[in-house]
Amino acid sequence: MLQLANHTVNRSENSELLSEDLIQFENRIEPTRRATCITYKRLLSCLHGQQGSDFDKRLKKMPLMTLSQSMEDSSRELDNESAIRKMMELCCSVENTLAKVLIEHELQVEKEVLDPLYKLSEEELPNILKHKKQLAKLTLDWTAAKNRLSQATKSGNQGAAVPSTTTKLDLLKEDVEEIWRRVELCKDEYAADLYHFASKEEEYSNYFYS
Repeated sequence: MLQLANHTVNRSENSELLSEDLIQFENRIEPTRRATCITYKRLLSCLHGQQGSDFDKRLKKMPLMTLSQSMEDSSRELDNESAIRKMMELCCSVENTLAKVLIEHELQVEKEVLDPLYKLSEEELPNILKHKKQLAKLTLDWTAAKNRLSQATKSGNQGAAVPSTTTKLDLLKEDVEEIWRRVELCKDEYAADLYHFASKEEEYSNYFYS
């Protein structure tokens, strides 16, 4: 019985749950999440228009458009032949064009940079970190179950074997095996997350300059 119990306790005792390459990618997850989160917030604060609003609403609130409208209103007080009026009208046209170009650029930044960064920092990476915590907890549960089995085995060997002791050891052994199965399942899911991150890391890097 002791030999069988020891086989269960020592199962994969010295084996690493993750390979070296996966550990390398694992170490990038949290720093990447922080970097994308900070970049998203700082970039969002650089926008002139409110995120999610349409083109026309953004355009009306643009400082350049406010300047353009003010100059246009003021120029009307001058006669049509005034050189100042003509220059102000030209400036209004340029400011209007620049405002529209800037809004179009911001809309593109939202679509190609902000939205992907948000999804990565608030959905994809936190999901990977969630699986990491689950794996850590299950590993602790497995270690605790092994310790309980080990202690029960030692206690059983100090006295005469009785059916209740045998039944207790069997239950503890089954508990260890069941938790280990859950550890392996969670490890496979977590490893798949890390491999997915590794396969898309270059694509993620493109978010910063799209």
